[in-house]
Amino acid sequence: TYEKIFSINEDINNKVVILRFDGFMVKAKIYLNNNYLGEHASLYVPVEIDISKYIKQENNRLIVVLDSKEDSNYPPFGHAVDYLTFSGIYREVSINIHPLTYLKNIHIDGSMDGTVNINYEKIGTEEVHILHELFLKDELIYTSSSNNFSIKNPLLWDINSPTLYTLKTTIENKNYKEEYINKFGFRNVLFTKDGFYLNNKRISLIGLNRHQSYPYVGYAMPASIQKDDADILKYKAGVNVVRTSHYPQSDHFLSRCDEIGLLVINEIPGWQHISEKEIWRNKFYENVEKMINEEYNHPSLIAHGVRIDESQDDYDLYSKANEIAHNIDKTRQTLGVRNFKNSELLEDIYAYNDFVCFELSKGVENPSKIKKGNSPYLITEYMGHMEPTKATSDELQRIHHALRHARVINDSLKYKRISGCIGWCFVDYYTHLDFGSGDHICHHGVFDMFRNPKYASYIYLSQQDEFNVFELLSNIKPGDSPNANYHDIYLATNADYVELYKNDKFVSRFYPNNKTYSHLKHPPIFIDNLIGESFDDPRFNKKDRKKIAKLLSIVAFKGFGALKLNHKITLAILMNKYKLKYHDLVDMWNTHCAAWGGKAITFSFKAYKNGICFKEKYAGPSSQYDLKIETSKNELEVKDTYDALRVSLQYVDEFENICSYAQKIVNIKTEGPISVIGPDSVPLLGGQMSFYIKSKDKQGNGKITITCENITKTIDIKIK
Repeated sequence: TYEKIFSINEDINNKVVILRFDGFMVKAKIYLNNNYLGEHASLYVPVEIDISKYIKQENNRLIVVLDSKEDSNYPPFGHAVDYLTFSGIYREVSINIHPLTYLKNIHIDGSMDGTVNINYEKIGTEEVHILHELFLKDELIYTSSSNNFSIKNPLLWDINSPTLYTLKTTIENKNYKEEYINKFGFRNVLFTKDGFYLNNKRISLIGLNRHQSYPYVGYAMPASIQKDDADILKYKAGVNVVRTSHYPQSDHFLSRCDEIGLLVINEIPGWQHISEKEIWRNKFYENVEKMINEEYNHPSLIAHGVRIDESQDDYDLYSKANEIAHNIDKTRQTLGVRNFKNSELLEDIYAYNDFVCFELSKGVENPSKIKKGNSPYLITEYMGHMEPTKATSDELQRIHHALRHARVINDSLKYKRISGCIGWCFVDYYTHLDFGSGDHICHHGVFDMFRNPKYASYIYLSQQDEFNVFELLSNIKPGDSPNANYHDIYLATNADYVELYKNDKFVSRFYPNNKTYSHLKHPPIFIDNLIGESFDDPRFNKKDRKKIAKLLSIVAFKGFGALKLNHKITLAILMNKYKLKYHDLVDMWNTHCAAWGGKAITFSFKAYKNGICFKEKYAGPSSQYDLKIETSKNELEVKDTYDALRVSLQYVDEFENICSYAQKIVNIKTEGPISVIGPDSVPLLGGQMSFYIKSKDKQGNGKITITCENITKTIDIKIK
């Protein structure tokens, strides 16, 4: 039960007053000033109630009695659901005051040719004058009383230059005036049989699916953290599209996608199950209508998902859903996500969850085997449950997990008909005990639940060219592999090539693995030789040094048993030629491969782009440690809700490599008008951890003190 006592600080006489809930789970009985306003179901879409008859200027008492149990009368419920739907009012609640005649659902279409079309619903019968003013940043560039007009040479909304325009619409008569502010962009989007086009340019969509849940608080995070997720997807994962699985998500998240150029595919609430109940099906239709009306003006939104994810065909349900979608929005195509072949296509785009990626041998199916014809085709999920990988998984699994994501992306790019692929999923998420790893968590993400990166995230990040990427997918420790050999070493990077040095001696130059990943823009670089030119033993001539270096490298990665007969014959000839004993071979192994009992081996990698070294990374035995800290921002604002920020920690060695197996406790202490969301003592997971700090209800200066064993760090936070 929620209770709120409030007053209204503006005149409400002869006004329409709307109480709006952006999201609560599941049903609520609502009372205002002892008047029962009925029972309403929200889940993932807003609820609006006209309270004009019951509102007072002062001392209003609002009571919300919430029932958050799963209810089979409403999607996504009725059967199993692979995600938790947390209880509570988890999005903002507001009071909106309008004149007796006002506008609702103002929809703006901006085409790349400069055409602007505006549609809206007029509530009320009074005559009003309507004026539209178009702004670019703060400059007024066009004024019109018509709902249709054009401007010349608009700046287009694009993933690399997401220009936003502001439309101020004013309604006015002799009694009142009201303004509506909406942002939009000029752009054209189209899915075709030959792929996806933005502003007539084909773009291969590479993205991730997002669940909106967070540690400790479920769905309830404020605007800044919703926006932070969009930033992580764009700048820490490097993807160009996100799918809002499996429900409409925060407007703050979508608005940030607009601002940074991250494409969005939305989706109605649901997962696999379709009910025959009339109340369920009516709520489904309501969800379609509300989702599209609410999200219409976001230029980042490129298609509407109007089919329950992975559900069976249902002509009546989905033909009506598409009719609703196209009646509201004639500019965007619809899609439906399924997980079986040759499903009935009622939408514009055939969307398919392709989980054919067994091991590393195959990434995706040929789309012609999934759906015949020339319909646009999009892969909306892959991987996920095929290889759940925890932040604490051993290194070999984390590498394998990353390579399987690389394989799917690579193979999807082979087919021109595939518009793109959207991986399952962005971050680990809470789920029912039926799913996950017995801990109520699905470890399907390329980031963990705390938004810390796994190796797979770097595969995505390295596919863009906006900024340089160079990540080492290994700690290069033989003790982490069977038989004490070095295991496969990969670099996720958009570098042209990498040079490897061992104890400052040049080993070799390595290039992207175009043979295995021939369609990736930036394939990972495979390191298969740790000896190379660093073997400079003067006892051997140059030709024989290369032979010995090759043999040593094979043994270093695969063990002595991996030497083939021709290798062994070569070794025998060399031993005889140079009078080598067994202990000589052991000494060479210890010196150049294992460094047992001798000088430690430190590897350095230099990444080059356009002939310039942009980054150097080291790997070697660790003896010094530190906490590397990053914050999503350094200020908090006290506004309509509390504000929050994310603090990310990495326990690193002297080379700034994450110590993946560090089992340490991090203690967090706050001072001033801030507090920790969740516990103030947390463990490192895979050598990393993030936590969230929220503001209290006053301004001032805050301080965060972080302690991990003998390491102490402080962060100053301003609350304004």
